Amino acid sequence: MAAVRTMALGVMSAGWMVVFAVLVTAQKLLPPRAALDVLLSLAIVALGVLIIVAPSLVPGLTPPM
Repeated sequence: MAAVRTMALGVMSAGWMVVFAVLVTAQKLLPPRAALDVLLSLAIVALGVLIIVAPSLVPGLTPPM
């Protein structure tokens, strides 16, 4: 599910793609921590909901007018 959101943001903005790449890399390389994984998952879900509800509020997702 996170890959779909990453793809949607990455197509529109290289900056968002870098943010997600850093988060995924850190999550893969650091020892697992349940609290951090849950927070990261909730943040990604919240971002996905924000993209669906109000895409204009997500910087870099929609082209400037």
